[in-house]
Amino acid sequence: MTTESSIEFRQVSKQFGENYAVKQLNLTIQAGELFVLVGASGSGKTTTLKMINRLEEVTSGTIYYHGQPLNELPLRQLRLQMGYVLQQIALFPNMTVGQNISLIPEMKRMPVTEIKTRVKDLLNEVGLDPATYQQRLPSDLSGGEQQRVGIIRAFAGQPKVVLMDEPFSALDPISREQLQKLTLKIHQRLNSTIVFVTHDMNEALQLGDRIGVMQHGQLVQVGTPDEIAQQPANEFVSKMFASAQTNDIYGVYLNRLKVLGYLEPLTAADQQLPVFDSNQTIGEVLPALQTHGAVRINDEMALAGKLTKEQLLAFMINFKNK
Repeated sequence: MTTESSIEFRQVSKQFGENYAVKQLNLTIQAGELFVLVGASGSGKTTTLKMINRLEEVTSGTIYYHGQPLNELPLRQLRLQMGYVLQQIALFPNMTVGQNISLIPEMKRMPVTEIKTRVKDLLNEVGLDPATYQQRLPSDLSGGEQQRVGIIRAFAGQPKVVLMDEPFSALDPISREQLQKLTLKIHQRLNSTIVFVTHDMNEALQLGDRIGVMQHGQLVQVGTPDEIAQQPANEFVSKMFASAQTNDIYGVYLNRLKVLGYLEPLTAADQQLPVFDSNQTIGEVLPALQTHGAVRINDEMALAGKLTKEQLLAFMINFKNK
């Protein structure tokens, strides 16, 4: 992620009649950032997302895209630079998987050979064999498979920005977790700016480089997952963070233990410990902890610390007491 501004809201408001959906929003999203907007239904998060690609026009204020006022850019040019993933899977039913993925690259007039290679690479990236899936219709796919195709279609045209509007909320928990991990993997590899909308604070903590919490059309806090956890701006944010707890302790992401301060600093003696990613769960790391006594935790391709059996036990005791 760079410090270059990708999207900037300056005093942006959106009204529907007399009602404000978004009020005086000031926000800067950096290029290459995975920024999550989280809030309850009606908080203004989806309206904010739609203003970025002008599905909704601002009532007042200005949105800047790489330094240019958004409303001065040709609409077609703007939207070709942005991918879009919806909760409602929006694949074209009469087009094959390969044709769906190829659509934006063809509109951008990429070379045919490059498009074919890109389709195969992206299908492989999400675990769908091109020989099996490329010629299938969307109706031949499961819901999880359709959403995988929807995600890679959004990235196929090499967009600068990808907008994701509650893309996993209708999926079963296993598919949802798989697609969260897939989103992180694709983001790390392609480094597009992602603006992700969700009502689920747990999902926000899992995915976001930074998180913006919205309430009643206003942005009440922006911060990293650590900042949101340790210094909630008000009672609403604090309750949202508390609501992210899961009843299944084995399904808790290691990122949560990092955010809450359960990781210990690494020493030279820890170099032989196995490494796990922060987007893995306690259930996945438990066998290695039982064998080695501790594991190293990797966060965004950098070692964040080690988790010991003692620290995990302390977390589990606190978890059960909540």
